[in-house]
Formats: sequence, C-alpha cells, structure tokens
Amino acid sequence: MRILSLDVGTKRIGVAFADTSVRIAIPREMIPVDGNEFAAIAKQFRLEKADLIVSGLPRNNQGEETAQTKVVQEFIAALSNYFLENEPKVPLIKFQDETLTSVAAEQYLTANTHEFNPKERATGKLDSEAAAIILEDFMEGANLAKIEEELKMENNPTKKKGKAGKIILSIALTLILLAVIAVGGAFLWYKHALTAVCETDCKEQNFVVAEASSGNQIADNLEKNGLIHSALAFKIYLKLEAKNQTLMPGEYQFTGSEDVATIIKSLNEGVVAKTFRITFLPGGTLAAARERLQNAGYKDEEITAAFSKTYNHPLLAGKPADASLEGYIYGETYEFYVGETVENILTKVFDHMYKIIKDNNLEAKYKASGWTLYQGITFASVVQSEAGIMSLQDQKQVSQVFSLRLKRGMVLGSDAIIAYRADQINPNRSKTDMSYLNSIPCPWNSRKCAGLPPTPISNPGKNALIAAAEPAEGDYLYFISGYDTDGNLKMFYAHTEAEHNANIRNYCGDLCKKL
Repeated sequence: MRILSLDVGTKRIGVAFADTSVRIAIPREMIPVDGNEFAAIAKQFRLEKADLIVSGLPRNNQGEETAQTKVVQEFIAALSNYFLENEPKVPLIKFQDETLTSVAAEQYLTANTHEFNPKERATGKLDSEAAAIILEDFMEGANLAKIEEELKMENNPTKKKGKAGKIILSIALTLILLAVIAVGGAFLWYKHALTAVCETDCKEQNFVVAEASSGNQIADNLEKNGLIHSALAFKIYLKLEAKNQTLMPGEYQFTGSEDVATIIKSLNEGVVAKTFRITFLPGGTLAAARERLQNAGYKDEEITAAFSKTYNHPLLAGKPADASLEGYIYGETYEFYVGETVENILTKVFDHMYKIIKDNNLEAKYKASGWTLYQGITFASVVQSEAGIMSLQDQKQVSQVFSLRLKRGMVLGSDAIIAYRADQINPNRSKTDMSYLNSIPCPWNSRKCAGLPPTPISNPGKNALIAAAEPAEGDYLYFISGYDTDGNLKMFYAHTEAEHNANIRNYCGDLCKKL
C-alpha cells in the first residue's frame, strides 16, 4: 500500500510518502498554500501512485480539539470534494493525531544539523519532516490490513459501473459532504471567522471609519484591509450578538490580533487606543532595560522611581530588599497602551517571568538544589551570560560544570561575572583590558572567590532558567566557547585543566582575549 501524508498549515503543506512494504516515510517538497494546493496534492498523489492519504490532525497537549483542528478538517473536506470533481481516482483519507509533531520534527532537524536554522522553516523542511513523522506514527499504530480491505472495497468494480456509476457516487458523496457542512461546517466556519487573523508579528495599521458609514460598509472595509476573516461573519455577529452596539466614526489602530468582539467594542467606545511595543533581550542587563525605556520616551526620573519601587510580587519573594531588579527584566517583546506607567510595564514583565517559573516548576527544583528562587535566578543569569546564544543542551552542560564546581567548593571561574562588575565600574571600558581579572575584588572576582555572585548579572531567558534547575549529566569541570575547524561556534568541554588549556589554544582565539 502506498501512502501520501500531509501536514496541513495555513502557509505551507508538508508532504511525505511511504510504501508500507518497507515502512519508511520519506519527506517530499512542501506545497505552498497559494490557491493551487489542491491541484498540487492531486498531482503528487498521481505521481506517487498512492492509494491512501493520511492527514495530521492537530490537538493541544491535553488531546483536545483546537481552532486549527477545525481548519484542517475543513481543508480535507474541500480536498475530498476537489478529487470528486476533478480526478479519476478518489482517495481514501485517514486522520492521524499530530500532537507535538512539529516539536518532534524540529528536534529531529536540530539533532541532524547541529542546530535548527529558523530560516529553514520557510523552505518547508520542518513541515515535510512533520508529515513524515505523522506517516510513521500512522503506520505504527494503524491496522494496515484492515485499511487494505477498505481499499479493495473502494476499488471493487461491482460498486461502480462506468461513468454513470462515478457520477452517482460523486453526487452522493457531495450531498453527504454538504449535509455535514450544513450541520456543523457553517458553525465552525462562523466561530473561526470571529477569531483574530494574526497571531505573531502583527503590524499596526490605521483604520478610518467615515461619518455615516453603515455596519456593512465597515465590515467590508475591515475584510479588505485584512483585519477580519470575513465581512459576512462580522455582519452576522453585529446583528445577532452586538445588537445595541453603535460603531463610531474616527481613526483607529488595529493590528489584526483583535477578534471581532474586540474590534466592535473599540468601534463602539470610539476610543482610539494607540499601543506601542518594547523589547527586552534575554541576557540583557538592567542598564540595557533602562536604555530601552528611555528610547520608548520615558524620562529618566520615571524609570529610576519604578526601578527603586518595592513591589509585592511573588516573583520577587526572597530578593534582598537592597538588591536591584537585575535578573528580573525577562527578555520578550511586550505591547502596551500609550501612556502606560513604567511600574505597570515592569509588573507585566514580572507576571510573564513568574508564569515561566511556575509552568516549569522551577522554584521547587531550585529548592531541591538548596537554593532560594533568588539564588536560582542568579545562577541562571550566569548560565545565560556564558552560554545564552547556544542550545538548551549546551546551557544545561554549562550548568553542570558550574554546579559541580560549586559542589566541590571550587571557584566558578566565570569571566562573565567579572565583566559585569567591570561594566558597572566603567561602562565605557575596553573589552580587551584584561587587567580587570586581577583588579576586581571578591565577592565579584569569580577566579579568586568561590560561590555565586552577590546578585544576578543578566536577565536569564527561559532556557537558562530551565538549565539552572536541570543540569546535564556529566563531570566536566571546564568549558569554553570557540570555533571548530569549519568555523562553527561551539562549546568545548574538558575534565582537566590540561585539556581545557588545549581547547583554548585550538579553538578560542580572539574570544579568549576579551573580557
């Protein structure tokens, strides 16, 4: 039996193929969603001489259906109809649960290319690899013998006699399809059409409602500007669920991340709510966060007051009263209304970071290592500063090195700690001035004194926070970052000082000449 597998997305469709006699799924070139996707799938189906199509069916981590589940079901229904109307052979189509398939595909590509390049996502490699995983899962779990019997029944010549038989079958299946769509499809379409059209990287645009504009005109213009899925759904919602809402004229700012209910609420209130975005970087410092707030238009005294304020937030539990907010400005892009206070901005940042900590049970894991939450964040900040641009596995291995050094009472030997203190003393210092290695006193000189630094030295990202709580296995005592013979930036680990010095000579180069 020959099977074509699909990983249906809104921009690309991953494709894979397998012959059940060998049971090896082979990724094929992805198919773009450009209006010709049904024809392209049918062509691939013919080229592979396939008997069956398997489509991934997305669900959330609890196995529940999502909005994307409905999108895929509607796509497959439309694909079936296309085959009925245009192709000589109508395939049998099966669904396969694809929960976490994209994650598995990305992990596979990462494992086989050292580090997955996000730019490859646009080429469809990830999508087709996901389709291959879907197909392999299907072949492993499905009753293939039973499916082959279904195919034999589908191809039994006594079921269809000539052109008339095909037409009758096509009409019958089409009527069934239309009945299903009429009962459930319309409702699913309507619910989906009320959702936001954009989830990430949404761009703000102005939307003008002219005087005396009707609800129908506004709906049509919203759809034309790509701010809603369907003008028809907007009109239905306006009549059935927002009967008393008056849409006010004016100039509004929307991004496409608003659902229909939110758009109508804004238009009804007539308030032009402008927003702005601010990005704090993982591995950044409090000084860098201050600069970004200044660039967003906030005055220095506002920022200083917000940074000095005492906050009653669970994230800050255990933070010494005299310690700064270093380590707590979680790296992420945030969106706020114009005029938002710095205090409220920081509170939202704290909320986001605390959710990461709660979702990954990090406070309990730090406690198991003998640390308070503050000490865990401090340790994570060192991991971030030393290995933040590397993979999660490398960050966990660096965490292993530092954890073992702490356990043995050794100095951490982290030049990132010394560099942080040197930057505080002289923000304009030369990064190649290695004299700071000797001039910085304890407790900040991690080459001379053991233990964690007194405070975090950067704002750790999610991977560093997890790595600090979950060190990798191993007994390495040294590491450096450097370039291998192919020019790739990597981490090099060693058990002994002699091995470490050899790694420095062979791989570190100019990187080891900077502090």
